[in-house]
Amino acid sequence: MARKHHPDRQKTSEEKIKAEERFRIINTAYEILSDPEQRTEYDYMLDNPDQMYFHYYQYYRRRVSTKVDVRLVILSILLIISSIQYAGQWTSYNHALSYLLKDPKHRAKAKQLASAEGRLNISKYEVGRRLTRDELKEREEQLLRSILKETVELRNFLLIKKKLVEFVPLKIQIQNVIDDIPNVLDLHQ
Repeated sequence: MARKHHPDRQKTSEEKIKAEERFRIINTAYEILSDPEQRTEYDYMLDNPDQMYFHYYQYYRRRVSTKVDVRLVILSILLIISSIQYAGQWTSYNHALSYLLKDPKHRAKAKQLASAEGRLNISKYEVGRRLTRDELKEREEQLLRSILKETVELRNFLLIKKKLVEFVPLKIQIQNVIDDIPNVLDLHQ
């Protein structure tokens, strides 16, 4: 039937147009009759023609419905939102450290801690050449930044990630206990 009505086998353009229409109908009928679920819906439609709108709904629900798992969509949305949130928190954290580095009070305290620990002695020479003033200043900034990271507690930055890391093992432990309940009940009987 498909070979007889295929549009490529027709000679004139009028026959091709008619054959395309017939071939489209044949293709739709084949799709409906080859799928058992669609075939039962089609049989139900033939038995109950008064529920025409319901049949339209069933047909288009199958045609237009998404083929993607909803769990994957939700997971990807959560990952995207979490990564945006993490990037925002990381940026805020770096801005806070930069502000503390520029603040004279915290900068002096960091220099005092660095000199007390003996870390402030930055070598002015590196591999046979003298470091420029900008390079020395950059190394001092890196040293003070690392000291500020160690000493100053910046609350609420990256706290959610820490809580999530603490929560997931707890959730796994609770799930293991719940899974063991039937085994414990079997032992007591």
